Amino acid sequence: MTRNDHSWTRLPLGAACAALLLAAVPARGQALFQEKTSANATSITGTNWTTPTNIQTDNGAYASYNATTQDWIVVKTFGFSIPTASVIDGVEVVVQGYSPNTQTTRRVFDAALTKNGSAVAGAAVTALVMPNPSDADVAVSSAGAFWNTTWTAADLNSANFGVMFRDNNATAHVLYFDSMTVTAHYRTIDDITVTPTAMAPGTVAQGSDYAVEKLSLATNANTATWTAVTVTKTGTLADGSVTAVKIYLDANGNGTYESGSDTLVSSGANTFTAGSAAITLSAAQTITTTPKVYFVTYTLSALATVGNTVGATIASGALTATYPDTVLTTNLPASSGNSTLTDGADTVTVTPT
Repeated sequence: MTRNDHSWTRLPLGAACAALLLAAVPARGQALFQEKTSANATSITGTNWTTPTNIQTDNGAYASYNATTQDWIVVKTFGFSIPTASVIDGVEVVVQGYSPNTQTTRRVFDAALTKNGSAVAGAAVTALVMPNPSDADVAVSSAGAFWNTTWTAADLNSANFGVMFRDNNATAHVLYFDSMTVTAHYRTIDDITVTPTAMAPGTVAQGSDYAVEKLSLATNANTATWTAVTVTKTGTLADGSVTAVKIYLDANGNGTYESGSDTLVSSGANTFTAGSAAITLSAAQTITTTPKVYFVTYTLSALATVGNTVGATIASGALTATYPDTVLTTNLPASSGNSTLTDGADTVTVTPT
């Protein structure tokens, strides 16, 4: 029952699992899992169960139940070590066992999770069916199952976190449990730090295409996805005199904006409205612990008013990352300073007669 990677074939879930609250795991984020088996559990108890500790090992020696009082067997203290600041995406359970009874109604059992070591957390999965005539895996829940409750890393890391099984009815028909696996699916919360550098020159000519701000982005660990940024215009220049606000990746890593070789990662069509340009990146950027450099650039109208000033501010909270990762406000807000508009090159047209 041990799984070593993210690919694993399991038996189809029964209708009983429909009662679980399921949540889709976002496509992006540092998706991870920790898997434990009953062999990792250091506490196994079960009133009216025969040899309950036999569930600890997948060896054909069984924990069995053949009573009428529907007592739980509690398998707990798995030793999870999920990072504290993680987001839990679900708890997956598989159990292995069988029943010698050929009638389905005599092979039905329930499963639940516990946070405090005894009480059901959220809701149990009911009316699961043990295999017959030999033991096999039963997929109790899927990777995205929340069991009708919420989960934190602390819940799963607790010595009181456990998996429980019981007979579904009050009729005595023997059920045999050989082993079980519980897998916690989670994502780490990684932080993006922005290191800004003002790039605005003291003066800039009408019609210029130039970098106003440089942003170096890196994570504290793993990866995070940067998706959007809001640029605020400063100075006296009218919104319409900045004909485009763009975001470029420094493709060759030389720290200098080069429109011919750097990579445009926004639409190139963003402009200012009321002094603000909300830019969704056309290509979401994967940020790692190795810094990546980006340029905020302006394209100015050839008719921009000479003597006006223009610059940019990147406010705290101006950059957006895909949940659950975040962009830290360290080093923000960042201001490029203002450039003063100068007369650009004019073309004289001569029309002879």
